[in-house]
Amino acid sequence: MVTRLNKILYKLKLYSYVVDHDYGFAPNPFHEYCTLVHCMFSKSSKRNLVEMVKQDYDSGYEVWVTGTGGVSSNTSGHGTIIYLMKVNDAIPVTKYYTDEKYKEKKHKANGTEIEQLGDRNYHIHTNISNRYALISNEYFYFGKNAIEIDNPEIKGCLEKRGPRYKRDFEETFIKLFLEWANHKVKKEFETNSYGMYGLPCTFNEKNDKLVKLCKKCCQNICVKI
Repeated sequence: MVTRLNKILYKLKLYSYVVDHDYGFAPNPFHEYCTLVHCMFSKSSKRNLVEMVKQDYDSGYEVWVTGTGGVSSNTSGHGTIIYLMKVNDAIPVTKYYTDEKYKEKKHKANGTEIEQLGDRNYHIHTNISNRYALISNEYFYFGKNAIEIDNPEIKGCLEKRGPRYKRDFEETFIKLFLEWANHKVKKEFETNSYGMYGLPCTFNEKNDKLVKLCKKCCQNICVKI
């Protein structure tokens, strides 16, 4: 785990969306990187979360992405946080697929449970030339151990209900949220170091089947945006 940085910069952006199905594929929290590659991107001229994050990241903002729970049995329920990550890089998917730094995240259909969930070199969409991978090594991933949003002020503002995402947060709220999250992790797990604090909500189920379900669901969502 990487020790949490205490300094919070003044140029902050926060994106919040609902993780409808936490399979461990998108986001993928394994091998010391949390990556968002195969979900929340656009397949039309209208930009989705990934493209907007890329734009803010390139503009010099410190960008955070959080995924909250939804109503399905494949997630952690409303009022919870599945993961929170600081975006450390936003690179073309083609580069992500060839960079040896991320070789352990390669998809292997007949591999271990974690390898089956690999999001690198998994061609679930025909055209990846204009797509990006969001990458973080400063992240909290909770999965099955999703933390409850027990601060009413934060809960009322943070959660996005339904598709797409929220990004219209004031910097004062973002700082409040990040400080609350840091203290919450420290209280719940007796440490506030970055890393994994739980396995995906559906882990130990048939992972190859789950990846195919994720493909179908995310593809349908992205087509509609």
